[in-house]
Amino acid sequence: NLYDEDGRSVVQCNVRDITERRRAETDSRERQHFLERIFEVLPGVLYIFDLNEKRTVFINTTSLELAYSAEEIVGMGADVVRTLMHPDDLQRFQEHVAHIRALNSGETASFEYRMRDKADEWRWYMSTNSVFLRDESGAARQFIGVASEITDRKRAEFALRESEARQHQVLQASRIGTFDVDLRSGEAIWNPTEFELLGLRPGEAAPGTATFFRHVHPEDLGALQANWEAAVQDGRLNTEFRIIRADGEIRWLVARGDILQNQTGDDPRRGPRYLGVNLDITERKDQEEHLRFLMKEVNHRSKNMLGLVQAVARQTAKNSPDDFVTRFGERIQALAAAQDLLVKSAWKAVSLNALIGSQLAHFQDLVGDRIQLHGPDIMVLPAAAQTIGMAVHEMATNAGKYGALSKMGRVEVTWNAFAPQGGEPQFEMSWTESGGPPVTKPSRRGFGSTVIGAMVNMSLDCDAEIDYAPTGFRWRIACLADKIVEKAAAATARLEPRSSKAAATGSVRVLVVEDETLIAMDIAAILSDAGFTVVGPVGSVAHALALIEHSGCEAAVLDINLGNETAEPIARVLSARATPFVTISGYAREQQPAAFRNAPLVSKPVRPERLVAEIRKCLNKSDR
Repeated sequence: NLYDEDGRSVVQCNVRDITERRRAETDSRERQHFLERIFEVLPGVLYIFDLNEKRTVFINTTSLELAYSAEEIVGMGADVVRTLMHPDDLQRFQEHVAHIRALNSGETASFEYRMRDKADEWRWYMSTNSVFLRDESGAARQFIGVASEITDRKRAEFALRESEARQHQVLQASRIGTFDVDLRSGEAIWNPTEFELLGLRPGEAAPGTATFFRHVHPEDLGALQANWEAAVQDGRLNTEFRIIRADGEIRWLVARGDILQNQTGDDPRRGPRYLGVNLDITERKDQEEHLRFLMKEVNHRSKNMLGLVQAVARQTAKNSPDDFVTRFGERIQALAAAQDLLVKSAWKAVSLNALIGSQLAHFQDLVGDRIQLHGPDIMVLPAAAQTIGMAVHEMATNAGKYGALSKMGRVEVTWNAFAPQGGEPQFEMSWTESGGPPVTKPSRRGFGSTVIGAMVNMSLDCDAEIDYAPTGFRWRIACLADKIVEKAAAATARLEPRSSKAAATGSVRVLVVEDETLIAMDIAAILSDAGFTVVGPVGSVAHALALIEHSGCEAAVLDINLGNETAEPIARVLSARATPFVTISGYAREQQPAAFRNAPLVSKPVRPERLVAEIRKCLNKSDR
């Protein structure tokens, strides 16, 4: 207090305007209250950790999930991490803190760890952290983080891994090899089947990657080692490769494995383990290779069949234009009947009895009465089955329209296979008609005559005897039995002299090599109509090479696949002689052997104009 001259007390005041300060304080409190309210409703735990003091300076009330209050956690000070965090996670936490210190502004880092609640149970959390405050030097002082509980997720992961481990143990008793490799110590455990896969006995060699890799096929070793190293980083192995067993046998294996981390904390000495299985898949690989082969064969056979149908259509239209639809349909049905038998037998030998019966289906009521069948149950090869089937169909059709089956006559079909003393096994077959109308020899040679004559001769390598006797038509063939009932032996080709027409007219000689007789005859007709002289046609490598040596040719048409062999030897001989050739095949270009890669390809079914054009183009190049 101050006093005036009269001794009276005088109060002196200094007044300042603090409106702006009070407003700032109010705004700060409101912002702090707003942030606190946001923190309280955020999912998970939000906290601020001081790196220098090593304590939590703020945590929202969601911390009650741990059954600790926010005040209790803040009150733990520098002991909060050591008190609540799992001991196995402390080292990783220190590494995580070092990582946070190196973060730039705006960068974050994540960390998974375990915290103990008041019930003394471990809960898993994942925290995402960022630098919150820096000191005057720019070093990180505090970091802020948001932690979400992931206990259920981690438990599900552990349960899945344990389940997989148990399944692998179950496989121990199966025919599947298992391996268990400790990536920290290098120790490995194999089940007995793992040794058996390599052709070893337990105890004969130390289990481990070095022992296993010694048995891997050299061509697959590099890829397997790379996959193994990548799997150590990625945690998953899945690869296929070949091994060479101790006895020298090559087998295919598939290897599948997982990295199993020791994250339960029950034994800190255990390191991550490589658990996996090896399964022998040789049979599956063989089946896949067989399937690829079958797909190629299906493609080849379907195109071959289309070529056959095309040849039937072209020849039927040429020889029977008036009733083309009827005759063509009947012949296709005959082909289909033989095809059905071949498919059922997986393109192996078929019963001759069943084959003849399929071609006489329209006359099945007469079989055993007016149609007599006599012969043993012989199994015939696919090529022979198709030829004999078509021949029987043509003779049955003719007998039903004009011969013994058109009235009250009879047909006798006989066949036999026998081995004369000191000679090779023989096959005979005959078709004899009687009791029908008088027979006259046809005035022109139609498609049916071609089938039972030239087609049979070429396909079965025989001379068909055809007799149009007035009392009844007769047909007979005799040939080596191996043309019918077993693999064809390489036979000496029946050579033909050089064509006098070629010598007289100077027309180009074209060798035709095709094992499908009807297609071969159709190609020969196409070339003859185009003015070429046909050499052959023949259906085997031996016949073709003999004709090239004996008669020669200026060009050739080669079917790549000739039954159980290919035309590669023919192609090599022609190439050595600088003789051009065109290939015909149902196979795609990439499926062809190297000997045919540079030759023009005409795909089956063959287009006549394309075939003729390619041959002329080859001849023009050869002339130049």
